[in-house]
Amino acid sequence: MTTTNKQHVHHDMIVAWAKDPSRKLQLRLDKAHHWVDLSTHPAWIPSMLYRFKPESVVIKYREYIYVINGKYQLGIVSEGWDIKCIEGLDSFVEWRGGWKTLSFDPCHQE
Repeated sequence: MTTTNKQHVHHDMIVAWAKDPSRKLQLRLDKAHHWVDLSTHPAWIPSMLYRFKPESVVIKYREYIYVINGKYQLGIVSEGWDIKCIEGLDSFVEWRGGWKTLSFDPCHQE
C-alpha cells in the first residue's frame, strides 16, 4: 500500500489566508457563476473556486463640454490627462464641475 502526499487543491489559498485571515475571501460554484463574498470561515470545498476579493478600483475623472459640427457633446477625462491640452482644443467649451471619483469592484473573471 502506498501513500501519496497530494496537496489539497486549495493549498496555496489556505496557506495565504492562514497567514492573513483579515483578507476577504470570495467563492463561486464554477466559471459560469459570479463571485460571492464569503462571510464565514471557508470550508475549502475542492469543487468550489476561491479567491481573495480584489481591491476596489478608484478612478478620478472630470466632465467637459465640447462642440463638433455645431453639436454640443459631453467629454470625460481621467486623472493623468493633461488638462491644459483639453482646454487648448478649439472644440472645448467648459468644464462641468471639478474632479469626481468613481469606485467599483472589478468584475473580471479569473
